[in-house]
Amino acid sequence: MKNYKMKYISLMVSTLLCTTTNAAFAQVSLNDSTIELPSNTKADTKNTDEEIEVIAVTGLRSSLAKSLSVKKDSLNIVDAISAEDVGQLPDVNVAEALQRIAGITVSRERGNGQNISVRGLTGGFNMTTLNGRKLATDNSGRNFNYDVLSSGIISSIEVSKTPKAEFTEGGIGATIDIKTVRPLDTVGTNVTFSAENVYKDLADKHNPKASIFFSENIDDTFGVAAGLIYSKTQGRFDYMSIADYYRQETLDIGNDNDASNDITGNMADYISYNTSKDDNDRLSGNLALQWRPTSDLNINFDALHSSYNVNNIASGISLGLTQPLYPNHGIWTDGEVDENGNIVKLTTADPFLIDLLHIEEHRKTTTLALGLNVMWYVGNFTLEADVSHSAAKNENDGDNKFVVARSAIDSATYDNSRGSNVPDMIFSSQLDASSGFGAHYTSFSGLGSEDNVDQLNLKGTWASDIKHLTSLDFGVGYTGQTKSRDNWRAPNSSAFSKGKIDGVEVTDESLLIHNGEFTWIKIPDEVMQNSSTDDFLKQESGNFPRQWAGFDINALNAFYQSVDPTAANKLIAQHNQGSSYTISENVLSAYLQANIEGQLWKYDYFLNIGGRLLETTIESKGFTENVDEIIRDDEGYPINTTFKDLAPVTKKDSYRNFLPSLNFRWNLFDDYVFRVAASKVLSRPDLASMSPYESVTSTGPALKENTKNISNPGLKPFKANQLDISLEWYFSELGAVTAAFYYKDIANFVSSETYIENIDGYDFEVFRPVNNDENSIIKGTELAYQQGLDNILPDYLSGFGFQLNYTYSDTDSGKDNARGEKVGFIGMSKNSYNIQAYYDEGNFSTRFAYNYRDSYLTNIHYSESGYDTFADAVGYLDWSMNYDVTDSISVRASVNNLTDEGDRKYSGDKNKVAYQAYWGRTLTLGVTARF
Repeated sequence: MKNYKMKYISLMVSTLLCTTTNAAFAQVSLNDSTIELPSNTKADTKNTDEEIEVIAVTGLRSSLAKSLSVKKDSLNIVDAISAEDVGQLPDVNVAEALQRIAGITVSRERGNGQNISVRGLTGGFNMTTLNGRKLATDNSGRNFNYDVLSSGIISSIEVSKTPKAEFTEGGIGATIDIKTVRPLDTVGTNVTFSAENVYKDLADKHNPKASIFFSENIDDTFGVAAGLIYSKTQGRFDYMSIADYYRQETLDIGNDNDASNDITGNMADYISYNTSKDDNDRLSGNLALQWRPTSDLNINFDALHSSYNVNNIASGISLGLTQPLYPNHGIWTDGEVDENGNIVKLTTADPFLIDLLHIEEHRKTTTLALGLNVMWYVGNFTLEADVSHSAAKNENDGDNKFVVARSAIDSATYDNSRGSNVPDMIFSSQLDASSGFGAHYTSFSGLGSEDNVDQLNLKGTWASDIKHLTSLDFGVGYTGQTKSRDNWRAPNSSAFSKGKIDGVEVTDESLLIHNGEFTWIKIPDEVMQNSSTDDFLKQESGNFPRQWAGFDINALNAFYQSVDPTAANKLIAQHNQGSSYTISENVLSAYLQANIEGQLWKYDYFLNIGGRLLETTIESKGFTENVDEIIRDDEGYPINTTFKDLAPVTKKDSYRNFLPSLNFRWNLFDDYVFRVAASKVLSRPDLASMSPYESVTSTGPALKENTKNISNPGLKPFKANQLDISLEWYFSELGAVTAAFYYKDIANFVSSETYIENIDGYDFEVFRPVNNDENSIIKGTELAYQQGLDNILPDYLSGFGFQLNYTYSDTDSGKDNARGEKVGFIGMSKNSYNIQAYYDEGNFSTRFAYNYRDSYLTNIHYSESGYDTFADAVGYLDWSMNYDVTDSISVRASVNNLTDEGDRKYSGDKNKVAYQAYWGRTLTLGVTARF
């Protein structure tokens, strides 16, 4: 280590909207104090009017030291990532950068990190902010999709695992604050260009990624920073899925009514093999303006805009083992049950249904964040006004497609007796484009959303001269959020099905195709296509379909229009008012917190204690059916359908909360820190449960013929009392050993309530979501150890270091599955850990990063015959390197998913595979130039 005397410190990280770590050119000036920096710190003396020596800190170890310093000095329990740390990792987006922190795990969508769990809590249990301001989300819930943000847009991330009264409420798991650069933290004029080639090996596609960043600091009075980053990614995603497993009490082998041949076991249903071509593009822009006309006034304006378009188009082949659905069809000729009670082998005779699939999923998202902050220092007061607006939109008015064409083969064999990740599926004949296919199902759908968040916060700090009381923080605020969801679906997805057009039998034989018991409307040969897929699921051995026929979706729709335009129009998505809504949520807040310092047994302590008062009002607008409109005959049977007509409805509710918090830090000796934190926190319920929708079913006078499903805008937030304890030993700028224990007691879970309501003399079974009286305890431990090895290894091996962290978390969620069994939180792994080893010396750095999580719940099954779904344990290894060719030019290379791991799910137990997917490796090579 080297000691550098410093006169002024200014750290600028230009990974903001830049692609690589080397886009950063953090600057450090001299200061009267003395700090230690990693040995690869490079000095660059510049002549200025003030003759200030400037030291540029560009090494990986410098960013690690900065992150560790943030953790050590914070009053509450915080983990941080500095910008160079993010840029140095081969991470595509913010979610994948966050997974390196203890207690954080990532859920992936088609191989890309999208959502995070903090200490086992995912989705709306975490609050995401940008520069302390709440961010709008592009989905219909409260969870933030991190894939909309490139990891290149940030200067740092702070994950607060315990709250302070000043924080925006909502994070029982954590508050994740994404910070962007401040222009006056930069030095002089800086321009950075970056370009990368991103290669997806499974798709065999080269993809461009480029960025430009500009910043200027004029006399430490006015500054501007702006950036632009663009990327386009074409990838491929191969997967096998089994929709579910069901308990089959009797399966008649041979269709001979001979019970001695019957088998009983867990049977797989609807197996499909699919490959998807993914085409994504992202364009992000950032602008920051800062004006500091005097030492007492500081004004910041920042803007962020990101557009992210996702287009996934898949083809597949599938069959349902639970068929036959038709008389005299699908005789099972052979079956085998393993020792776990799973049906692992089935063979059928007679024509058996085979489906060809065409699946399209589209996201067209935009995210906008604007903020203005004014800070004024007057006397013993620091006064702050902050106003912001955030908007997010996902435009989808029926762009998604799920289309099925059908055929049949003489026989098929399902065989998973090998216990493989992908079951064998052996067909009696190979299906190609000329095999003859019929129309079956066409679903066009979409789920659009729009979110707007407006905030105004007025804050103040009074610097106290009272003994032990160092300061009082106070503030009031307003947050208004309006979230809209628009649902789109086709009126009749089966308008061309089973030889019928809109339910009417087709008599024109020229339009029909027959196969055994089946009759379909024939799809013209010119619509069909042969497969162009190579090496499908090449990572898995077995005898299953590797290629299959497909069809041109546009040509198929044109064919439907030529046969019957009226019926074809019923395949087109229309706005579904009943499942659409707008919810407005307004929150008034006030907080007061005291910062206290003193000594306990001659060691310094710091105490932050305060409370936050909230008043929340909800207005929910939507459309509902009206049970009061039912007209019945003398026997109680409805004689009208007008009660199904939708009418607008508005419902309102409000509630108050008080959230106390305490954070205590005790600096033991010179290097040890002991912390205790206690707080009451909340997270608000899912917005879909708060829509005002009411649906009614009535077909007769009996109870079983009358049901009503209603939502509940009056749902109260989840509440938790939590306790955190940690002990931390900081033995160098790069070295620390930390241990943390956390305990959360969460209440106000949402469950479905069923009751009987008498309406006009007839009993209805009513279903609605309510807050139940159950609670759940989450408890766990986080252990972390990081160290630079310069003081251990000889000088010629300087530059090596590592980071390790491990998290244990255990709970049940307060929910039961269909069998009455307690289940865990969705997305919670009991064990997870990260291992990172790095080398950073001079102008070269490299890092290996491995993150592991064990199995976790992904779906709760609400049928007694089905099983909950779990993601299997998995670990991913990434590598990156960076080399400074000159002071202005650097090159970078990285490989994501170095060992080509996939994603596996199972139903109930690991013997019942439900899903296996692969997306391949991502190899990146880039260059950065700085001026």
